[in-house]
Amino acid sequence: DDISPNNALSVEEISNLPVIEYESGDKVTQTIAESLTDIVSSIRENLVFRRAYKMECTQCGVICGYLHGRKTDNLGMKGSLVSLETDKEITEDDMALMQELGQNV
Repeated sequence: DDISPNNALSVEEISNLPVIEYESGDKVTQTIAESLTDIVSSIRENLVFRRAYKMECTQCGVICGYLHGRKTDNLGMKGSLVSLETDKEITEDDMALMQELGQNV
């Protein structure tokens, strides 16, 4: 896509982005706007995107997520993402440690 990384996105840009499956990284056919509509109708609460950023990291980094007030594996009250990078190739053990660190920042 033509959205540059690590810059703020407009509401229109956010709405038209595809949903990315967290575990697999696969894009699904549903857009974020369509997914938001589904969530709003299921929880009967109004949700509005105010700001967002596209994040990318190198092969020597990891983007970690955290959900606060977790209701299910992929649903929480508030969430955050942290990008951590190092100057060396990372191993699976490094990746696990970085993900744990990112979840506790």
